[in-house]
Amino acid sequence: MKAASSAAKVAGCLLGLAWSIAVWAADPVATVENVVGTLSARTPDGPMRIVSQGSRIAVGEILATEADSSANLKFTDGTRVAIRPNSRMVIDRFRYAIAQPEQDSSAMSLAKGGMRTVTGLIAKRNPQAFETRTPVTSIGIRGTDYALTLCAGSDPDCARVKVPVALLSGDRLPLPGLYLSVFEGAINAANNAGNRNFAAGKHGYVRDADTLPVEFEEDPNLLREYLGFHGLGSSINPFDAGPEVCLVK
Repeated sequence: MKAASSAAKVAGCLLGLAWSIAVWAADPVATVENVVGTLSARTPDGPMRIVSQGSRIAVGEILATEADSSANLKFTDGTRVAIRPNSRMVIDRFRYAIAQPEQDSSAMSLAKGGMRTVTGLIAKRNPQAFETRTPVTSIGIRGTDYALTLCAGSDPDCARVKVPVALLSGDRLPLPGLYLSVFEGAINAANNAGNRNFAAGKHGYVRDADTLPVEFEEDPNLLREYLGFHGLGSSINPFDAGPEVCLVK
């Protein structure tokens, strides 16, 4: 049994390595810096692979964390993205042209859960080229650090999100929609109903794609999910992974 188990682990590592080589050939745009728990990646028409610290991520890949799992990515322009548990995001496009800023382009989609983004050089030199999409709004930035959390129905993952009483459901959970916080810089949330700017220290809520984003005063506590994110001065880092058994690079 032990031999069979070891063989299965080796096969899994080799499969991950083979898929990693294919991703490398597809011009990876980000590297996984840390993983706690399980982070998977797949293309819409390809197999799923389990990725780990050092794995390369390419445009078009769908990234997903499981319960009690989180991950930290670093993009080639220095942008950092932290993914919270039970989340799914897609790198829709990414182009960082060092000598041609006018060709810069970055778009990511958050389909489920939450993410925190600290923007890099693309946003610094060409902010209109950076975009984060969600089912209810599109986020434009002005060189920034911000967090987004999608809540759906009676979502237990949103139980720790603090919101005004008016945004609580009958079971005392946050209403479905997108919650956001801006820690540095500014963002613009736009959808079918219009758009709204959110400066540093501001928080907001977007109910759906046809409802205008609103601002509220109470801190929804989104930062708590990402204490210790690189460069933000906290000694607590929930993205520090333990020893890796099989590094897929």
